[in-house]
Amino acid sequence: MIEPNLPPLYLYDDNDKEIYQKNFVNIDEIKRNLPISPLDERKEFLNKYKDFLTAEHLHELLRLDMIEYFNNIMNQLNNNHLRHIALEVLLTDVKSISYDGRKINKFSQAVSPVLFADIINHLEKRLITRFSLYTLLTLCNKNRDSSRTLKSFLDEHNMYAINDEKQLEQICLQILKENPKQIDRYKTNPKKVLEQLHSNICKKYYGRIHDDLAIEIFKRLLNKN
Repeated sequence: MIEPNLPPLYLYDDNDKEIYQKNFVNIDEIKRNLPISPLDERKEFLNKYKDFLTAEHLHELLRLDMIEYFNNIMNQLNNNHLRHIALEVLLTDVKSISYDGRKINKFSQAVSPVLFADIINHLEKRLITRFSLYTLLTLCNKNRDSSRTLKSFLDEHNMYAINDEKQLEQICLQILKENPKQIDRYKTNPKKVLEQLHSNICKKYYGRIHDDLAIEIFKRLLNKN
C-alpha cells in the first residue's frame, strides 16, 4: 500500500540520457559519495603498496591502530624503498615505544609524519645509524615542542653517524691500541675478537658507528699483522 504522506522518489543513473529535475536522485552519484568500506580500503592499501606490504603487515598495522599514521607517512616518502624501511621501523621500534600501539596517538602527535619521514631519509642516507634509531625516536616521542626539527635533536645529542673512513680508521686503531691482546687472539678466534672489538667501539661511540664499516676496518687492520 502506498504511503500517502511520503513524496514520490524518482531514481535514475548515469546511463540515463534525459535531463531530470532537481528532485530526481542519481543512484550512481550516491554510490560515489559513499565512504569506502573497510574491506575495500584494505584491498586498496595492499594494491597500492604491493611491492612491500603483505596482508600480515596490514593486519598488524590495524591491530596497533597505526593505519592512518602509516598512510600519512607513506605520503611523505617518495619511493617504495623508503616506505619499506618506514614500515619495518613502525612494526619494530615504534611498536615497542608506543607500548604495542596503546599509546600510538601520543607518539603520532609528538613525531609527525613529516618528522618521521625525515628520520627515515637520514637513516637511508646513513647520516644516522640503525643502532641509534630507537634512542632518537624515544627522544622525539618525549618532546612537547612541535616546532623542533630533526637537526635540533641530532645536534643536541651528538647523534650523527661517523662516516669519514679516515676518522673511523683512527678510532679503530685506538681501540686496538687499548686492547692489544685481541690482536694475537684474532689469529685463532677472529669471530670472537671482532665481536669484542665491535662491542668496545659501540660503548665508546654509542650509536654513531655503522656496524658494517667498523667490522670492515677492523678486519683490514688485523689482517695486516
